[in-house]
Amino acid sequence: MLQNAATYRETDVKTASPSQRRLMLLEGALAAATSLQMAHRERDFDGISEQGSHCRSILIALMTELDASSDRHLAEQLSSLHAWLWQQVACASRAEDLDDPITILQQQRDAWRTAVDLMKSTPGEQENTSGPLDVAG
Repeated sequence: MLQNAATYRETDVKTASPSQRRLMLLEGALAAATSLQMAHRERDFDGISEQGSHCRSILIALMTELDASSDRHLAEQLSSLHAWLWQQVACASRAEDLDDPITILQQQRDAWRTAVDLMKSTPGEQENTSGPLDVAG
């Protein structure tokens, strides 16, 4: 069953548009940060290690998936924000240290979900499904 779910998710990621992939990354980072916060609360050191590593990996992907060709300044700001989030996750020593990163990831996820929904509902607005995401697009 887990293998089927993993195969489905891999197919979903490969066929998603760049904006949908970014939304998936934001959802994954938020889920990992929330799990990391719970692991801190429960003093689950294996969970802290696993979820912290997972969250940091996703944040690196969020930094590197940006296409600065349309708006270099915006891409640099987003990359800096994700670098700061990475640092906050890496330095978190208690559950409360993750409150701000989780709030920021929730806000980004919600805003990006709205943007993806708007792009889906706008006739004639089709995204290129390959390559990095044009954040100014």
